[in-house]
Amino acid sequence: MPSDPGLTVEWSREDGESKGTIETDSDMPTSGADASTGLPTQYGAAFAVASAGSVQGFTLKFVPYDDDVNGAHDSSVIESKR
Repeated sequence: MPSDPGLTVEWSREDGESKGTIETDSDMPTSGADASTGLPTQYGAAFAVASAGSVQGFTLKFVPYDDDVNGAHDSSVIESKR
């Protein structure tokens, strides 16, 4: 497994139809006062992943996280949800 927290590769299928799933995530403020900054970026990333669908036989999946907890940024939120 890669050590980058933004990329997870799962080898879930070996039947030739798909090599597996690549999950990529975002960790930005998507609620509270900073939502106007984080949501457009999250939507753009989700659109890019959905538009591509797959790459070189791997299925792509986007997983968004919100790092705005009670009005304060907290990047450790993503680690607690994995």
